[in-house]
Amino acid sequence: MKERIFKMKKLCCLIMICIMVCTTADVYGAITVGGSAPGKYQENGNCSYGDRNSAVIFVEEFMDEITYDPWFGSPVANKKFLYKNDWAWEVDMKPGAQSNDSIDDVNFMIYCGHGLAKGKHGLSNNSLHYYTCNSSTSFHNSSTESIGSSNLTTAEARWGKAGTQTRWVALFTCNFLNSNDSQWCMMMQGIRVCMGFGTTMWIDSREGEMFGEDLYDGEKIIDAFLDGASTYQSGKITGGVEAKAIYTSATRNDTIESSTARQTPIGGDTTYYVITRYIP
Repeated sequence: MKERIFKMKKLCCLIMICIMVCTTADVYGAITVGGSAPGKYQENGNCSYGDRNSAVIFVEEFMDEITYDPWFGSPVANKKFLYKNDWAWEVDMKPGAQSNDSIDDVNFMIYCGHGLAKGKHGLSNNSLHYYTCNSSTSFHNSSTESIGSSNLTTAEARWGKAGTQTRWVALFTCNFLNSNDSQWCMMMQGIRVCMGFGTTMWIDSREGEMFGEDLYDGEKIIDAFLDGASTYQSGKITGGVEAKAIYTSATRNDTIESSTARQTPIGGDTTYYVITRYIP
């Protein structure tokens, strides 16, 4: 009996070691994910735009789903960082602005918060709009909405350049892909897919959860984005919502386990395509 118990314990230990070794090995093949989610625009900041606390929950739900770590097997994505509220800054999304832990350092980047269309407050381009000024203690006020340190514009978004890790970007914000801005698709400098909205959109944290879960389950990235938008944007905005995805023929069917090879920057030999789904 003692010998049997010993052998069983030994077998269990070997199984656990095997699981740990396999899991550790597989984790290194998982993609890295980063997020930036300003929410307390008025509660903490001095912005004229309302709080978007649901933006923080949106990205948290997304992260929980896409980075799910099963008992058996390995996660398909690892969270590298998630900046929230006062710690969410414009440089999170700005290529070349930080030496580590920014959009340049992850394979998949998600932003959720306010976005401004070209012309708002005199802005020359669409922007991702923060209430912070690249500081956890410095905030713009209602008379300085267009300040550079609070707006990452399409003229600055040049994502996926050589030496960076960025391959997929999801932007849950209003108007960043509004085509009235001539720079609206120029962020394709090596990234494989960019997703966002060309109009006002609605932030519902359940969409973040659905998007993350679908990506974890292996759905095509673009389809998961558009399906989530169709489910949670419908009937929310007067005049409807435009959900968009920019891609190449090689990346249309990407999943998060696809190749992370860079694409040729837009304007070169590679043809880029745009899907626009109108959601009434």
